[in-house]
Amino acid sequence: MAAPVQTSLPLLQEGGARPAPHRPRFAGNHEKRVAGLGRALREAMAPVAGADVAGAAAEGWPVLACVTVPSLALQRLLLREPSWAAGPVAVVEADRPSARLLEVNGVAWRQRVRPGMRYAAGLSLLGSLQAGTVEPSELREAAQLLAARLALLSPRVEPKAGEPGVFWLDLTGMQRLIPSLEGWCESVVGALKEAGYRSTLAVGFSRFGTYATARTVRGVRLYGSVAEEHRVVSGLALERLPLEPAVRETMERLGVVTVGQFAALPAAGLRQRLGEGAEALHRWMQEGGNPAEAWQEARSWEAEEELEGPESRSEALVFWMKRTLEGLVGGLRTGEVVSQVSVELRLDDGLRCPLAVRPAEPTAECGLLLDLLRLRLEGYPLTAGVVRYRMVLQVVRSGSEQRTLWSASARRDPAAAARALARLRADLGEGAVGRLEQRPGHLPEAQSLFVPCSGFRAAQPCRKPVRVLVRHLQERAIPLESRQRSEPDGWLVAGLAAGPVDERSGPFVISGGWWAREVRRDYYFVKTRRGDLLWIYHDRVRRKWFLQGGVA
Repeated sequence: MAAPVQTSLPLLQEGGARPAPHRPRFAGNHEKRVAGLGRALREAMAPVAGADVAGAAAEGWPVLACVTVPSLALQRLLLREPSWAAGPVAVVEADRPSARLLEVNGVAWRQRVRPGMRYAAGLSLLGSLQAGTVEPSELREAAQLLAARLALLSPRVEPKAGEPGVFWLDLTGMQRLIPSLEGWCESVVGALKEAGYRSTLAVGFSRFGTYATARTVRGVRLYGSVAEEHRVVSGLALERLPLEPAVRETMERLGVVTVGQFAALPAAGLRQRLGEGAEALHRWMQEGGNPAEAWQEARSWEAEEELEGPESRSEALVFWMKRTLEGLVGGLRTGEVVSQVSVELRLDDGLRCPLAVRPAEPTAECGLLLDLLRLRLEGYPLTAGVVRYRMVLQVVRSGSEQRTLWSASARRDPAAAARALARLRADLGEGAVGRLEQRPGHLPEAQSLFVPCSGFRAAQPCRKPVRVLVRHLQERAIPLESRQRSEPDGWLVAGLAAGPVDERSGPFVISGGWWAREVRRDYYFVKTRRGDLLWIYHDRVRRKWFLQGGVA
């Protein structure tokens, strides 16, 4: 790719004039160009839905773009009240004087009005301050509108969870479809500007790198290589990232003011010292640039049914729900499928019991959805009979991605595995299916976490055989009895069947925790006469022995 280009597209400044909500001049030609590019992308990207990210990055072609609509709630409020744009404006959490300010525009900021203040305090500083509320449903509607426009320019658009107005666009495999990255960036920013929103755009090679850049720069930033992105992102101001004010003040006192300085901090102890948010952000900095997931517009269909009398039998409830489910699914449009079924049961004693099932993949088959509901109801405890229920379907557009060229020769069926996991979730609950993930922790029991998952990761076999030492950890360390002097044959750690301890290796000392609770453990590997290899430790503070796990 050519030398990196940094452009400054004409974006709307805070406090400046807002674009009119009606169609701007020459908007028709721009929309035709965007729609044409979107059709070409959808037709040409189907065979390369699983494009290799590493290969694209190796060729110098960026793999991700991050679009940020800063202060989405404030922009939404100004679209609703365009006459306020020239003066100080703020978004408040509720319509009362004691409500806190959530977002302020540039005019209010320059008059020392800050987010977090009470509305009454802001008025005391600036009597002309205009304020309004923006409901969460309005933000979701705006995010859906923005995502729909971006979907015309990339086949895979992924909104950032918990932060409306931030989207990732996948660029893998689009080298021949986009003759000019600069022109594509202008189309992205222009498409959002036509909807009345100003935005920033960063094109690069990693999720965090593009996100941090989009939150910091104004306009568009293109990275020409992974090294350039790493160098620039390391020098970005840490204050632009979503950190708690207390954490940001702590970092400033320590002299940590850039992203690179924060990323260089040791991961161990971040949670205890700075909290979960700072630890999650630090861990996210280490992740690579995975392709964005396919965005699907979600809608909901709902119906409410009143039973003839209190009913607690699962078979009878399934019979009632079958009629409701078939009626809702029969009203779906062409190409729409169900991604989740939520049911709220209203019991005879006044309680409300929510339950939900998710199929392995969005579907319109009533039989499959009803089977999941039956499994969920059979294990659901009811304190009284059900007199009424409300059913809500989450509806998305069905995907058209190509699964595989040689499905008959595949040795494993990922779809069948996903269906099995969906049945387990329906039968045992959402938290029943998960995987262990490694986490930075001081003690062994804190170095892994059970995280819910919805599918299996693709196998990545290693060409060279690797010997793996597997440790089976106890959920809670098991207290052991100390060796008695009356035992002539040795210490029976695992009972009579395993025999006494014949060999011991250690100690391996773990100490610390002085900032919360002191920990000092002496770990040993012991081998019993039967051949069991156990992992035990002596807690010096509690003066007791514990079984941490075993080794296979």
